[in-house]
Amino acid sequence: MILTDIEKVYLELNFRYEKSSGKIFWKNRMCGKEAGSLHKESGRWQMCLNGKRYKRYQLVFFFETGLIPDIIDHKDRNQSNDMFSNLRVSGSEHNAKNASIYNSNTSEIKGVCVAGRDFDAWQSYISFNGKQKNLYYGRDYFEACCKRKSAELTYQYEGE
Repeated sequence: MILTDIEKVYLELNFRYEKSSGKIFWKNRMCGKEAGSLHKESGRWQMCLNGKRYKRYQLVFFFETGLIPDIIDHKDRNQSNDMFSNLRVSGSEHNAKNASIYNSNTSEIKGVCVAGRDFDAWQSYISFNGKQKNLYYGRDYFEACCKRKSAELTYQYEGE
C-alpha cells in the first residue's frame, strides 16, 4: 500500500506519533486527542485519511519506516498493541501461523480437533507451504496434542 504525497503531508502536519505507546494523536484540531476509533469486532484502531481507511498499525509502520507493507503482523497477537517493536513485516503463511485459536476450537490446542462420525476420535494437523499435513487420527487426545506440538517445533510455529 502506498500513501500519496498529499496523504503523507496531511499525516505529518496533523498527527503526532507517540513511539512509547504506538498511539497517534491529533496535533491541530482536537489537539492531544487520540486519533481514530476502535473497531469493536476486530479490536483494531483505524483512521481515515483522504477518504481511505487505514489501520493504526499501518500508519505507525509508516511513521517509523516511510513504508506500508501488504501484511504487518502483531508479534504478541494483541491487535490493539500497535507499538512498532510489536510489529513485523510478514507473509500470509507466517501471519496465519501466528493467529490465535478460534473461539469454536473444542480442544484448546490449535490444530487439534474432534473427529470421527460419532465425534469419538481426535485429529491433529498442521499447514506448511500452503498444504495441510495430517499428523494423527485416533482416540488418544494426548497423542494428538503431542504430535501437533512436535510439528510446531519442526515447522517453527510461534505462539501457542
